[in-house]
Amino acid sequence: MSISANFPNVKPSLLLDFANAQQLPPTVTFTRATTATYYDGSTTALADQNLIIYSQEFNSWQQERTTTTANSTTAPDGTSTADTIAASGAAQNHSVYHSNEITLLNGLTYTYSVYAKKNGSDFVQLTWYQNGFSNAYVNFDLNAGTIGTTSGCTATITSVGSGWYRCTMTATCNVTSAGRYYVSLVTSSTATQFEQFTATTQSIYAWGAQAEIRSAAGGYTVTTTAPITTYNPVQLTAGGGQPRFDHNPTTSESLGLLIEEQRTNLFSYSNIGDNTAFSAAYSVGPNAVNFGPVAGLDGTLSARRFYSTAASNSFFQRNSVTISSAGTYVFSMWVRLIAGSVGNLSGFFSAFGLGVTMNAAPTSQWTRVFGTVTFSSTGSTQFTLPYYDAPAGCILDIYGPQLEAGSFPTSYIPTGSATVTRAEDSAYVIGNNFTPWFNNGEGTIYSDTTIVGLQGSAFPALFVLANSDPNVTNLGVGVNTATGAYFSSGWIAGTIQYNINFGSGAVAGGSARNIVGYSQNDFAASSNAGTVGTASSGNIAPFDRFLIGGQATYQPKINAWYKKVAYYPQRVTNAQLQALTS
Repeated sequence: MSISANFPNVKPSLLLDFANAQQLPPTVTFTRATTATYYDGSTTALADQNLIIYSQEFNSWQQERTTTTANSTTAPDGTSTADTIAASGAAQNHSVYHSNEITLLNGLTYTYSVYAKKNGSDFVQLTWYQNGFSNAYVNFDLNAGTIGTTSGCTATITSVGSGWYRCTMTATCNVTSAGRYYVSLVTSSTATQFEQFTATTQSIYAWGAQAEIRSAAGGYTVTTTAPITTYNPVQLTAGGGQPRFDHNPTTSESLGLLIEEQRTNLFSYSNIGDNTAFSAAYSVGPNAVNFGPVAGLDGTLSARRFYSTAASNSFFQRNSVTISSAGTYVFSMWVRLIAGSVGNLSGFFSAFGLGVTMNAAPTSQWTRVFGTVTFSSTGSTQFTLPYYDAPAGCILDIYGPQLEAGSFPTSYIPTGSATVTRAEDSAYVIGNNFTPWFNNGEGTIYSDTTIVGLQGSAFPALFVLANSDPNVTNLGVGVNTATGAYFSSGWIAGTIQYNINFGSGAVAGGSARNIVGYSQNDFAASSNAGTVGTASSGNIAPFDRFLIGGQATYQPKINAWYKKVAYYPQRVTNAQLQALTS
């Protein structure tokens, strides 16, 4: 809002500066019967981390009676970047370790992982060598895909196809000191730490070493001369009855109070990073590799990484999604492109023979993509993503799949074994909180909003002055979803008193400053300092409440962020209406 000589001298008797205050005053009543997600603009969580430099260049690591041949075979990601580590020499240990030691901190939990594949040997040993981890090591059988002797840590081994396994070890450090990470050749799954033997033909393939401060291995991140640590903005959860003061996750801009209609996520098991849930509800496509959980936007390992080995017809298939009523639905998810290239992804609902194409292609940053699909009947279906879209070499992270009835996506609704419904947000001022600042005879109402989405042919309200009897009176500003135009109207006992169509461009993501002034037989409205629309006749009946975002009883719910709402206890001039929305 710019400074203008046309600003009114009267001050607002109600000022709700949601974007800056980021809290509700006691005069505003807020309800929502369920939890809901939002961003607070500041909370972040560990995303990608690799503390080991030269993470896939084992030939640059310190060699202890080993010979490492760089780029000797195909790595799990389809590139020729995997190395051969071969034992050589007399009866001593045969290991490689990074020469740049890492300071490991007391009390923190670390996970060390390496991708390995058998060659002349079936066995590999991983070791953390540091005061706090002096006895931490684990043996892996790369033929059977099993874990052998383990000491001072927990371990996992996961197949990623073509004979490759991701081998991990996790432990909590008990003293702060420098440490080393080792890859050692051993002769059995029960070998002692740094087993000594005379080398013959022992060798393995190795790729993608990673160390990170968490209790499980995240998505692999390649390093060269420096370690990598990045952070994601975190989707937080507001409890039932708690308003959400949302923020742009990329810029941290305060968007204000989020008001949404009720929605249900029909995609159960939306936490696809959960190994048990993923195995129960999903299957991996024939030309895809499941690289396992990675850090999602909720601060946990709730996303999943997939690699396309050939022109893939799916990264994953969700085995059962139930459509209980015909109509338009929107599928959404967050995606991040790690390697390769891919255009707009599409999904396929097999039982209905219907495809859904996303609105944008994945990028190197987390991006929410979505697409709509219309079902003419009901039933259970398998969902495949993507559907003949991902070329060979494409690596993609996926988070938070959501299918909801509607033409646009709303805030993420996490699910477990069942679908989950997020209740509508309601914010209003009523009773003794309403009368001190309100003037029934004349007034001016201003709102600065950004629309989340517009749906169907209804006329959702940005704000409404109303009466306890919804059949008696209301006055407010809404949106014509068919034309994208703003309108202001007043009704008494079902009879329209005035109607002004004004402004345009009411679209998803569109920010607008709207204002309406009223007095008996004198109504006017403007949007973004645009031409003032007027009506010269119309009555005013008593109001006793102010609804932010409408309510089902009075006006369809709008989905929007409210930066600011203000009420002036007089009908300001038309020039002042324009100035206030400039």
